[in-house]
Amino acid sequence: MPLLTRLNYLFEQYRNNAISDTERHELMEMISASSHEQAIKELIAEEIERLEQSGEAIDIPLSNERAAEIFTRIIQSGAEAPVIPLVQPKRKWVGRVAAAAAILLLVGGSSYFWIHTAWEKKSTITAVSSFKNDVAPGSNKAILTLANGSTIILDNVHKGQLTSQGNTKVMKIDSGLLAYKGENSDVLSKRNGEAKNKIIFNTLSTPRGGEYQLILPDGSRVWLNAASSIRFPTVFTGKEREVEITGEAYFEIEKNTNMPFVVKKGNVEVQVLGTHFNVKAYDDEANITVTLLEGSVKVIAEDRGLETVIMPGQQARINNVGQIALVKNADMDRAIAWKEGRFEFHGNIQDIMRQIARWYNVEVEYRGDMTQKDYGGAISRYENISKVLKMLELTGSIHFEIEKDAAPGEAGKIIVEE
Repeated sequence: MPLLTRLNYLFEQYRNNAISDTERHELMEMISASSHEQAIKELIAEEIERLEQSGEAIDIPLSNERAAEIFTRIIQSGAEAPVIPLVQPKRKWVGRVAAAAAILLLVGGSSYFWIHTAWEKKSTITAVSSFKNDVAPGSNKAILTLANGSTIILDNVHKGQLTSQGNTKVMKIDSGLLAYKGENSDVLSKRNGEAKNKIIFNTLSTPRGGEYQLILPDGSRVWLNAASSIRFPTVFTGKEREVEITGEAYFEIEKNTNMPFVVKKGNVEVQVLGTHFNVKAYDDEANITVTLLEGSVKVIAEDRGLETVIMPGQQARINNVGQIALVKNADMDRAIAWKEGRFEFHGNIQDIMRQIARWYNVEVEYRGDMTQKDYGGAISRYENISKVLKMLELTGSIHFEIEKDAAPGEAGKIIVEE
């Protein structure tokens, strides 16, 4: 494929959020090649023109000169993406103006970020902290608890079969991926109920600063966020496939009309046949949220006897007294950003710091009242914490310190102050 044709293809893949990690790396290398400078500038300019013609609100001055400036700053910074100040965006900005004004800032492990506060109309470049300490991002870490109570630390073992649970083999397929392989439930159910009496449960748990993927016995796939767990049978039998979770998990469920899939968290139940959805159910969050990408699911609050069916693009929020609120046009990108390897923030600093604390395994201490201000942005989850904090500091209204003197088992302590 000719180079410029390949460049156009990679750019289009990036703009449509369909680019793979390998393609992203290739695009970054092409951007860094001076021979492609004019082509890159033209692609950025075309994207700017497309956005302007679409009639979407754009809150920053965009022009061909701006495209050239963006390209120059990217090249001068090498693999480190520059921080380009942005005027306060409208809600529709995320993922759209990012494709123009910061079109290449996600490439090669870099990031784009927008900031606003409740009072300020725009952000400006301000002095940001130079941190003497830093904390690395989370990684593939998990603990598997077997039926007899014994545990396997998955990040310490090699690929291959780890153990057997009944007739099911437990396999570490790759770094960050565990799979259960055995006879299917239809075969087992024909054994005169023998399988039902032998059902055993395992639990996969991620610590703070960890994430992991799991292929369940029926082929369904689960992504676990930091500080999360899933309890599941080593084979599915009976009338339904039931699992229990804590924390946050994204599911891609194999369809089986004879055996619905059920996710439980306390008194909240999610019933599905075959679909893609995210469940966020941390104990320190105000709501349990169920966000649907494909298919349909029924959300049940058992203690209140309430239920609702949600469709793709919708989100159900269940509060601590079992009330269910339906969000009909939920932000899908934000809901599954963690699964795609990035943060997408929108809310007060306490909301944001809870996400950061789980992923970086840090303690957070607040100095001052920051509840009146909202912040938003997007950045790779695989950057050191200093980059995330520096970008938040661009508002000029908040500052951070990173201390290594933290509680036992935590990677550090973050001081948040005005």
